[in-house]
Amino acid sequence: MRYNMLLAATVMAIMLAGCASKYPLGMDEAEWLALPAEEKLDARKQQAELDEARALRRAAEVQARAEERRRYEAFQSMARSTASPGSRVQCLLTGEVRAGGQWRDASPAWVDIVAGWRDEVAVTSRDGRFTHIGYAGFDGVTVRICPTELDLEWGAKRCAEVTATPQAYRRGLAREGLVEGVWRGQILCELPLEHH
Repeated sequence: MRYNMLLAATVMAIMLAGCASKYPLGMDEAEWLALPAEEKLDARKQQAELDEARALRRAAEVQARAEERRRYEAFQSMARSTASPGSRVQCLLTGEVRAGGQWRDASPAWVDIVAGWRDEVAVTSRDGRFTHIGYAGFDGVTVRICPTELDLEWGAKRCAEVTATPQAYRRGLAREGLVEGVWRGQILCELPLEHH
């Protein structure tokens, strides 16, 4: 496993070196041409080491983010399974997704939100060519679906909202909504069956 990561990082470093400056270590053409052959070889080796270190660092960052996401999802799953009645709501989004500068029919999207947690909502066009990721949150009264995590955190006007009592969520309710630049249509929200 470690060998495969190292090999992938090396290949990535070589590819990045091809995309970067034509000459190693940020040299311009005149500096490069002035170097003797032995120093050119040393410069290429140093650049390869720098590129490999950069690629390894990026791979480690990607792996760390993936591990953080797995931990978050495990805690979120536990929160769903232990949620008290009224602290978890499920919503179905039907309507249109914003793609290519126009509104296109969207496949239905589903989100299961626990109060105090945020969740991603993938809204995809029916043909599967376009997908937007939105973010959903629930505070026990209001479901909010936003175009960015920052909008969700600050309760921006760019979000679609459904506000209701636990009794209304228990019966199920539908509202029209617009998530600016991402989605528009109907949001149908209700408590999970086990909370009825």
